[in-house]
Amino acid sequence: MAVPLSGESAVQTEAPMRNAPDHRIPLYLRLRNEFAQHIAEGHWAFGAAIPPETELASKLQVSMGTIRKAIETLVDDGLLVRTRGRGTFIRRPSFEKSLYRAFRSPGLPIEAAGEGYPDPVAGTGPINASAVTVNADPPQAALDKLGLRKAQDVIELRRLTSVGGKPELSERIWLPRKRFQGLLALGEAPLIGLLYPIYEASCSQLVASVVETLSIDSASEADGITGARPGDPMVVLTRIAYDYAGEPMEYRTARGAAGNFTFSVEIR
Repeated sequence: MAVPLSGESAVQTEAPMRNAPDHRIPLYLRLRNEFAQHIAEGHWAFGAAIPPETELASKLQVSMGTIRKAIETLVDDGLLVRTRGRGTFIRRPSFEKSLYRAFRSPGLPIEAAGEGYPDPVAGTGPINASAVTVNADPPQAALDKLGLRKAQDVIELRRLTSVGGKPELSERIWLPRKRFQGLLALGEAPLIGLLYPIYEASCSQLVASVVETLSIDSASEADGITGARPGDPMVVLTRIAYDYAGEPMEYRTARGAAGNFTFSVEIR
C-alpha cells in the first residue's frame, strides 16, 4: 500500500524532508506529524490497518526504530491503537466522559451520547434530531476558535435534539466552509442522528478529540425552543473538536434546561 505524504499520489523517499524541515525536531516526531496529517486528510482509511512498519521504513528509507518510535508516539497520543495479530488502526475518540451524556435520557444507549460512534450493528438508538445549514453570522469566538477570519468562511448548523418528543438541547455549530463544503449539497434537508458520521460520509472529515466546557446561564427568549422560560437556569456546553493533525474543525454551543442535566462522577 502506497502512503501518500502531504498530498503526493505516492510515497517519495524524501517526502518528510522536502519542505525545509526544522532539524531541531527529531525525525521520528516529524514523521509522527506527517502520519497524523495522513489520517486527517483521509490518506489512511479508517477501518483498515495502516501500512506495516517494514513497508513504511522501506518506502521512506529510514530505520525501523525511527518508524516504530513515530508510530508508538501516535499510539501514546491516542490516535492509533495496536491490535495483536491484526495490525495498527486509527483509533476513534471515546465519548464516555462527554458532558453531553449528562443530558442522556433513560433508555438511550450509551453510545448515542456525546456524538459517539455507535456499534454499526446496534444502530444509533432512538434519537430524533434535526439540523439545517444556514448562512452563517458567527460570533467572534467561533472565528477565533476555528482560526478563521471572515464570516463567509463558516458554515453554521442549528440543531434541536428531542427525546420522546421532548426538546432537550438546542445547538449552534460552526464549521470551516472549505472543509465542510459537502454539507452544502444537502441543502436544508434534515440531518438526522449523529453528526460526526455525517461529517465523515459527506466531507471525509474525522474527529480525533474534543474539549468541552460547562457553564451556567439564564434562559433568554431564544431558549424557549427547549421549553425554558426567560430567567430559568440553563446549562451551556461549549465544545471544540479537533482533527488528527490537531487542527480545530468544529465549534459548538449547546443549551439545555438545568433541570434536565445530571452529572455524576465516581472517585476512588
